[in-house]
Amino acid sequence: MRRYCSLENIPKEAGFTLVEVVVALAIMGVVIAASTTSFITHLRANYTAELIFEGEQAAQSVIDDLRYEEVSSLPLNGTDSPRNITMNALREFQVYVTYCPEDTYCSSDTVRHLRVRADYRGERVYQTETVFTQLERGGVTSDESEGSLDESNLPTPTPAPTPSASTPPSDSSSNQTEGRGRKKKRCKYWGC
Repeated sequence: MRRYCSLENIPKEAGFTLVEVVVALAIMGVVIAASTTSFITHLRANYTAELIFEGEQAAQSVIDDLRYEEVSSLPLNGTDSPRNITMNALREFQVYVTYCPEDTYCSSDTVRHLRVRADYRGERVYQTETVFTQLERGGVTSDESEGSLDESNLPTPTPAPTPSASTPPSDSSSNQTEGRGRKKKRCKYWGC
């Protein structure tokens, strides 16, 4: 014998009402909208951080190139034409170098004040300043030949004292008791 499904056999309270479905969809929509907004904000912050980091790398590469030049050969004022630096094969930065923006740092031929700015699509993403000076090599300026270096004027290295085998190292030098029984760790080299 066959039974047919009829409306009388279905319980009256099975399923969701239209109001319950609409309320659930509204709540889900609010949650999705909030998470999407948060995700987009995160993407923008990540993109900005990438631009700043890559702009810093582009500026640093120009500074590294300038370090190979003699300080006296660098201009006393003005701004170079932009140097195009491509980072990660994706973004091209224009890096500008301004020489001696403040005259107080450019007091002689052996000192140059540099301001390095990295732009991306016409907007500044990174800027830094540095001072280049003529380095000396062992009491001889880099303009003089290295063959004329007088090694008798160089300091002789002294070996560091070694602890004796009979006395074990004490741990009291690395820790010091501070008020109320707490121990404060002392920095060994930097004097924190």
